[in-house]
Amino acid sequence: MMKTILSLSIFLLSCLSAGCASHAKLVIESVPEGANVIDSITGEDYGVAPRTVYYDTTDVTPDSDGCFYLNGFETRWMSGATEQTELVKVCGNTTGAYKIAVSRPSSYPGIEQDMEWALQIQQEQAQAQARVARQARQAQIDYKYQLTHNPPLPFPAGNGTAPSSNN
Repeated sequence: MMKTILSLSIFLLSCLSAGCASHAKLVIESVPEGANVIDSITGEDYGVAPRTVYYDTTDVTPDSDGCFYLNGFETRWMSGATEQTELVKVCGNTTGAYKIAVSRPSSYPGIEQDMEWALQIQQEQAQAQARVARQARQAQIDYKYQLTHNPPLPFPAGNGTAPSSNN
């Protein structure tokens, strides 16, 4: 019984470290940035590009060239321009990381609207990064202040606990 539990534990640890789950990672970018990404088969709305999507590749068998296919998607920009990708052919490991960039059709009107939306997204991302940096810096300052103004209490020799106030 113990041998079985030990074997199972080792198997689970190796799965966690090596990644037993079979998933391919696909980063979907749009040019210009900010198109909404929707799965062509399931209709799942992945959100605004750039977007990372994970595909279960458990039952995927690469062809003789080592390639396999992932669900396609539709990218839709603010202007209404769309680009349809039926299937995405990727070559390599079924647990690999891949990237695809989808360009907006140039013949569709409203490029200015899409460029403005992309700029707005970039500005919001820059503001969010600055906010995180400020918060990290403030946490660092607070931590240093706590160390210098509230030193740890010394414990008396013996049991390693704080002194009691039973006077």
